[in-house]
Amino acid sequence: MRRLLTALSALATGVLASGAVRADQCKAVDTTIVTTFTQCAPNESPWGICTEGTVSSGLLAGTTRFAVQTMTGTDTGVTYTGVLTITTRSGTVQIRDYGILNPITGQFSEIEQVIGGTGRFKHLSGMLVSQGIQTATGFSGTLVGTLCHYNEGHGPK
Repeated sequence: MRRLLTALSALATGVLASGAVRADQCKAVDTTIVTTFTQCAPNESPWGICTEGTVSSGLLAGTTRFAVQTMTGTDTGVTYTGVLTITTRSGTVQIRDYGILNPITGQFSEIEQVIGGTGRFKHLSGMLVSQGIQTATGFSGTLVGTLCHYNEGHGPK
């Protein structure tokens, strides 16, 4: 499974690099994320599934909030989308999450696309990959990928 993460991270880096982003504008992310189930705010998740947690270190060190937006599945696989917001001391990052969860083993894998940000993260693009395991109270996993800054209105540079 670590090989899959490495391949997806390399793919995300290649996609970002193809947009003429200079290497000094990109930062690697390789950290852990731990979440617990929490009550959703009104209209936050049509499924009523939300989590709060922490990113342990690095550029995205801070707190998280996740809300499931869509979900379909069977006994052997649940696919879902959601919005993950990471709040750091330097600003927030909003991420569109596409994931799959094996309800039998509790293992999950996600591809995450940056869709917005504030503060330091206002002009950010990027792709991340997360994988881990469902726990009794939430999820525990890794968060790996590349985040790049670009000039607003000019696309990646």
